[in-house]
Amino acid sequence: MRFLRTNPHGVGSAYEVVGIQRELERRGFEPYDMPTYRWLDLCGRAAGRLKINILLNPFPTEPMVVIGGYVPDATCFPKSLSTRFIPYFFDCWEPAFPRWESFFKRNRTQLAFLTARDAVMHFQRRLPARRFVWLPESVDPAAQKCDLPLANRTIDVLELGRKYDAFHDRVTPALAKEGLTHQFEKVKGEIIFSTRDELVAGLATSRISVCFPQSLTNPSRCGNVETVTLRYFESMAARCLLVGKCPLELRDLFGYNPVIEIDNPPDVVDIVRKIAEYQTLVDRNYQRLLEVGTHTARVETLIQEIRISGLSAP
Repeated sequence: MRFLRTNPHGVGSAYEVVGIQRELERRGFEPYDMPTYRWLDLCGRAAGRLKINILLNPFPTEPMVVIGGYVPDATCFPKSLSTRFIPYFFDCWEPAFPRWESFFKRNRTQLAFLTARDAVMHFQRRLPARRFVWLPESVDPAAQKCDLPLANRTIDVLELGRKYDAFHDRVTPALAKEGLTHQFEKVKGEIIFSTRDELVAGLATSRISVCFPQSLTNPSRCGNVETVTLRYFESMAARCLLVGKCPLELRDLFGYNPVIEIDNPPDVVDIVRKIAEYQTLVDRNYQRLLEVGTHTARVETLIQEIRISGLSAP
């Protein structure tokens, strides 16, 4: 079986996509690279404006795994009039459900993997003749650094990406009053760590990683879909202590709650002061992550589900 190899860029989910693609190749999937001829690019641009599909695939009768991090669109994501795609998609949010449904119908998708369980339940109800499987996001623990114990780290509290203002506005003055190190975006949309190496180093030297689902930090984008995202897994792979809110998905996946859920800012200060006491939880989270949160675990499930669906997998 083949998979469509893409070359995404960025410090976050792009590495997750690339990591899963590498694991697919390691497990015997054959990569297929899209041609980059200028005429094909021009065809793609024209197709995007006309809202039609464009993917010239020499294997139209064979299923192909496609991994993506955003809603499929003719202007940015390949689609086909003939290829039988097996999608594995992130960021399947409620406001975009109609566009996702259109994609599944146009491409006659019979099996799809989605990282949001709420999305899986929605589309299974909407399209009962097709099969939707929950396959959460994941991480390559070897790509993170996690050697420093919590007591020896220099960043007390790290808030990556979009802040949950209801929490941030309460915790910031409490941390500042105690002189604790607090890193977060000072300007909306600002990237704290501009390179992947900086991100890895930042997580490796952080004690607390603040993690809230995007249903809280960006509800206009997510609607009612609550899902565990890459940040949770990267933070655990770096052996940070997770503070914030645990999506039900994560609790079910781990079999317990790996997140310290608090709303009171003084509690954060108290946690920092007693950070060494949380090393056992951090180590437990890391070991559980190795069992249920890796690219290897995800691809193993993907292969099993493809076979259950009657398709041939390596």
